[in-house]
Amino acid sequence: TLSEKGFFFDDTGNITNYAAQLQYLTDQANSLSGEAKQSAIDSVKEVNEQVEKYTDAALSLPTPR
Repeated sequence: TLSEKGFFFDDTGNITNYAAQLQYLTDQANSLSGEAKQSAIDSVKEVNEQVEKYTDAALSLPTPR
């Protein structure tokens, strides 16, 4: 889950540390080498896709009144 990857959410479900956490994961991946680096980069890409799907789904929900 995104929370297991270090993302935090506010009371309304918005991700509060999106950019910082993606940068952290990217930096961690880039600090590696060889196969470990490629695997970590692939993982970051997957996490980014999960964040995008989550954000798209959250934005499509009706606004509470």
